[in-house]
Order: sequence, then structure tokens, then C-alpha cells
Amino acid sequence: MSKGAPKDIYQDARESLAVNFALLVAENPQEVDDEIITVLKEEFSDEEISELCAFICFMIASQLFGKILGLKAQA
Repeated sequence: MSKGAPKDIYQDARESLAVNFALLVAENPQEVDDEIITVLKEEFSDEEISELCAFICFMIASQLFGKILGLKAQA
């Protein structure tokens, strides 16, 4: 989100699913349940889901780290 809001429409179903999953994790991680993971498994392999989750967590952590330290984006 530091690079702007996500698009409203995605042509690629996998990209749309990944973005919406990332938004859910960022906004309401307690809502990620078995049903959500089952939907992800319709489009992604277990390895891809694992990588997606790791990337989302890394991005959230890096944004939080920057906020804690008061870092600002370079112009």
C-alpha cells in the first residue's frame, strides 16, 4: 500500500485473489480461516501459498519497522 491503493479490477484471477488475500491479512488477519485457504488452493499450489504468506508478512513487518523508526520515503 505504500506504493498506492490496489487497482479496482484485475484481469488475472490469481493476481486478484492474491491482492485480496493480502488486504484481508493486513486488515483482518483473524478472518483468515480454512475456507479462505481452500479458495487459495483452487488457484495456487501449497508452495505458492506459503510464499505468498511469507511475502505478505515480510511487507507488513517492513512497513511496521519503518513506521516505528519514523522512516520517510525518499522523494
